[in-house]
Amino acid sequence: MPFYLCGISPALVEVMMSTVFPATYSDTSELYAISLPFKYDYIFSSSLFKMAFLNENGQMKVRPTEVIGKKITNEKKEAAYRIILHKFYGFDFGGSTFSVQPFNDPSTGLTRHLELKIDPQFIDVKALRDLPAHDFGETKHKTTDVLKIPHLLELLPLEMFEFEGIAIIHITDVTDREVISEIKNELLNIHSFVDADGFNKLQLQMRNLLGLPDVQIGLTPFFKVNEHYIFAEQYYKNSILLKFNRTAECLSWASWPVNWQNADNFWFS
Repeated sequence: MPFYLCGISPALVEVMMSTVFPATYSDTSELYAISLPFKYDYIFSSSLFKMAFLNENGQMKVRPTEVIGKKITNEKKEAAYRIILHKFYGFDFGGSTFSVQPFNDPSTGLTRHLELKIDPQFIDVKALRDLPAHDFGETKHKTTDVLKIPHLLELLPLEMFEFEGIAIIHITDVTDREVISEIKNELLNIHSFVDADGFNKLQLQMRNLLGLPDVQIGLTPFFKVNEHYIFAEQYYKNSILLKFNRTAECLSWASWPVNWQNADNFWFS
């Protein structure tokens, strides 16, 4: 995605970008971009990034929801204060910042989870007026949540600073990792396997995992009690196979001996 910057020709800018994004990066299969600090103004991007997120004018065509927007705003604010505290107060903040955001895929209507990595190495900050002397003490070495530092926002309001440079952005699809984690949490927190709400949540997560909006799943728990697996008819409801075939033959098949070592229960659809 060529662009003009400070009167520099697009060809020269492309050479500059090649030092930021190695030749091993794929323009058509990886999501990366360069933006102005803490803004949605993108001055360079891969073709895939442009196709997924930008309109013809280079602006974001997908805006976050109010809840996600507030989360992103707080993460930008935290990143800004990390740069400020590192430069002016000696905090040992290093490396990139990471966050995971849900994203609605318009082509499927399903939720994808994208990990946003922002590299601030080319961002500089200037103080617009004299900064207050302040000893942050042990906070320099122990803090993990910058925005929880007492009185930070009153002591150093962002209006006192000006940011220059560019932010390097990488986006990775981590849907599999996030959805599997959410499925595990759902299974741990579910109170009843005949609960329609809990089952619908699991089915939605499976659709997100597979990327198939119309897929139907079935779940039937087999609990292990006193070294025997117990199958209860009340769990037919969420089984695609068993709810249509309750014959003795099916039950006999389902009760075949199974050698499941190191397992307290198993699942059958």
